[in-house]
Amino acid sequence: MTNRIDPKTHRFIQTRTGTAAVSRDQQGTPLNAFFQNAELPKHLEKSVVYQTENGPVIAKPDPVPWNEQHSERARDHANSLKELIGSKGYYRKNLNLPNVSAYGSK
Repeated sequence: MTNRIDPKTHRFIQTRTGTAAVSRDQQGTPLNAFFQNAELPKHLEKSVVYQTENGPVIAKPDPVPWNEQHSERARDHANSLKELIGSKGYYRKNLNLPNVSAYGSK
C-alpha cells in the first residue's frame, strides 16, 4: 500500500533530484536569513527555504491555499486523461511545432 500525501495539506515542489513535499502549515525561513551576508538576485528576494526529508528546498511562498476548486480541476484533468487513454490506448499530446522534424528544422 502506497503512503499518499494529501495535496490539501502539502505542496509538491519539483527539485533537481525529484519531488519534495512541504507541509502547507510550514512557514519556512526567508532566503536572506538562511544565507546570511549573501547578496541574492532580485528574483529570489521573496523566496523561502523549507525543510524537507531530503534537505532544504528553496521556493516561493504558497500563493493560494488548496481549495475545492483545485480538487475539482485535478479530478477533471485525471478523468480527461483516463478517457483519452481508454479511447486511444495511450496518452499523447501533440506539440504542433511548425517546420520541425526528427532531424532538425526543414
